[in-house]
Formats: sequence, structure tokens, C-alpha cells
Amino acid sequence: MKQWSMMLIVSVLGGCGAAKVDLPPHFGKLGDQTSFNIRGVSATGVVVAVRTEKNELHADAGFWAEVIDSRLKAGGYIREKFAPIRLADMDGQELRYSRELDGRSHRYWLSVLTTPKRVYLVEAGGDAEVFDSQKMEIEKAMASFRP
Repeated sequence: MKQWSMMLIVSVLGGCGAAKVDLPPHFGKLGDQTSFNIRGVSATGVVVAVRTEKNELHADAGFWAEVIDSRLKAGGYIREKFAPIRLADMDGQELRYSRELDGRSHRYWLSVLTTPKRVYLVEAGGDAEVFDSQKMEIEKAMASFRP
């Protein structure tokens, strides 16, 4: 599952919290997730996940989005979107990327939201052909984020 290594790029943060999203229909919820608050997968390999990290630097979403963006671009990801977003009455940043991996195009979407104590990461990724066919359900799931 090399394509999911991108979800590990935020390892500079320490996990905590209980944030969640409503998984799309036909997604299975993966159990025993120590790094994620919730992580679901479709039968075709698209993943939707949420994790909560300590905001030890007390930095805002713009700071963390820049850190993540730099690491992803250094890892070969092509940024397609970097824009403000508002979810669950919180301001944040929405990032969207594509990448070629093993001869296939992949998508990786991420919303970064913060409080003085927490960084919330709402993520989705997978093979572009499959991901694009589930785009509306993925957007709805990500928009259902609640801390």
C-alpha cells in the first residue's frame, strides 16, 4: 500500500482526539486504528480518514498546510488546489494533489483545521479513476467532519 505512505507525512505531530466523519456508503470502517480517529476504505481502495494531532507549536492551519504542502511536493505530488475552507465552524486550508504511482494516477485530498491545542486532518486518497467516480461521496464525507 505504497500509495498511502503520503498519509504518514504528518508524523511530526503526535496523535490524540476523537474527531470523525460520516463514511461514504459502501465504505468499510477499518478497526484498530491507532494513528487515525476513523479510517474507512472502499472495495476499490479509496480511503477516507481523520486524525487529530497535538498542536504543540500552537500554529494555525496555514502553517501546517504549508509544512504538509512542502513535504508532498518534495515527494512528487502535484498541487492542484490550496484554498481556505470552513468546516465545523473552523477555518482551515483545503489541499488537493495528484501523483503518478506505479503507472497510475492517484488523488490525495486533505483539509487542515486547527485550534490552539489540536490539528485536525481530514484525508482522502486513492486511484484517480476510482476516486473521481466517487468524488461527490468523498466531498460529502469530508464536509461531515466534526471535532
